[in-house]
Amino acid sequence: MSYAFGSARKLYTARCHPRLHLSAADLEGLRRKTRSGWGQKILDALRRKVGLYVRTVEGIEDMAEALGPNSRKANAHGVFANLPDLALVGVLDRDPRIVNAVRRILNAIPETDRRQGRDRLSYAYGGGVTVSVAYDLVHAEMEPSERAELTHWLYTKCVRETLDTLRNGNYLRHPAANIPMYGMISAHLAVLAIEGDPGVPDLSAEKAELLLFLEASLRTMFGPEGYTEEDIGYGTSMACLISFVAEPARRAGLFDAYQECPGYTRFGRALSV
Repeated sequence: MSYAFGSARKLYTARCHPRLHLSAADLEGLRRKTRSGWGQKILDALRRKVGLYVRTVEGIEDMAEALGPNSRKANAHGVFANLPDLALVGVLDRDPRIVNAVRRILNAIPETDRRQGRDRLSYAYGGGVTVSVAYDLVHAEMEPSERAELTHWLYTKCVRETLDTLRNGNYLRHPAANIPMYGMISAHLAVLAIEGDPGVPDLSAEKAELLLFLEASLRTMFGPEGYTEEDIGYGTSMACLISFVAEPARRAGLFDAYQECPGYTRFGRALSV
């Protein structure tokens, strides 16, 4: 598994999944590394955590309702927040029970978003952070119709609608503000996850605009020594979050944050001093 610049470019050219953080070959390597030692201990801990959420999903009849803002179902919101972990453990273990739970969640997200409306930060605005990673991992396990509905939602809502919101809010005037950044990261991950998939239109213009926003955020959110411009608590959280897209963008050969943005490179060192 490599985050070197351009290391995943061939995966995007060939329209392969997974690709955001790892490849199918990387999954095989992880399976070997998690059979013993610390790798096994880490994966066993993830299995225990994931097991709770799988049981939660299996006990839910109306998944779209359970994922909504007014849900009273215990652990339902934790299910969504931990969706990438469920997807990773499911594909690593080739566990149909976990994979089916992930599919149920992904299939319910568009309907949850429709019911939620636009009176709050919606799944459409920030959902790409988790949905895109999970979709990329379980892509091969989904039915074509499931992929088609989810990619349509990711494109129309997570990408197009979010970009409209960011433009109307004059993103480049405050590229280090946390709420606009969250939308940018979500939309950018959605683009990387669905680009080239059947039914998805050309995303060159959206990708170029989001790369501009990403660079603006990386250049303004860190001081010269690598400390975040926002307070060390929230600022540190956002610095970690932006890595969720900066690293896949580097793998894809789109933008090298380590070369272009010295503050990002110095961030970890600044926190360790």
